[in-house]
Amino acid sequence: MPASCLSADRVPGGPALSSISPSPSTASIAVAWSSSAASTPPAIGLSDFHDNAALLTPDPVGRTQRLLAAARAKSDAGALDAAKGLLVGVEAGPVDARHAAEIELLRGQIALDQRRGGDAHRLLLNAARRLQPFSVDLARAAHLDALVAAVWANDLGSPQVREAAEAARNAPPVPAPPRVLDVLLDAVRQVWALQGSEPEPVAASGSGSVSSPSPAFST
Repeated sequence: MPASCLSADRVPGGPALSSISPSPSTASIAVAWSSSAASTPPAIGLSDFHDNAALLTPDPVGRTQRLLAAARAKSDAGALDAAKGLLVGVEAGPVDARHAAEIELLRGQIALDQRRGGDAHRLLLNAARRLQPFSVDLARAAHLDALVAAVWANDLGSPQVREAAEAARNAPPVPAPPRVLDVLLDAVRQVWALQGSEPEPVAASGSGSVSSPSPAFST
């Protein structure tokens, strides 16, 4: 995102930010402002502050982290195309294994929000597997989302649903205390273990009703 995008009609503090050179201290100020933006409409608040923080971060790794945070905020605000655009910027910088997994996770969540179930299932399942060494919470949430995407896009007895259910069965153990999505994922695991073939329709439907609002970034 070019520095010319920082203007008075873009975000509070835009004129001041547009004349500041990138530095760790100015980036930290922008991050602090982003915390105070929770009461501002998301599309003009939090995500834009994350954009500014990324622009003001001279360290390439820190810039990658903040661009990824900005992409998440854009996605949460419903600006899916803008989020995808920011992910292109993230991928242009230094990306380690965890960042790459998180990028794939967010691409999968965006695909799920756009009702592209086939793409979402593939992306989320890959992300879940790649996230397991780094974050059990994110990996388990991604497994549940992958199953939801597979059920949306395919028949319950399809290979895609079986693959997602089998992956959910092999997901990492539940953290403590368990979240709602952890209870749902473990229910799917138990059903799969008992049936040995495909998940029961009720279990799959229940997972879909709870998991759809991007649970992978829930707390």
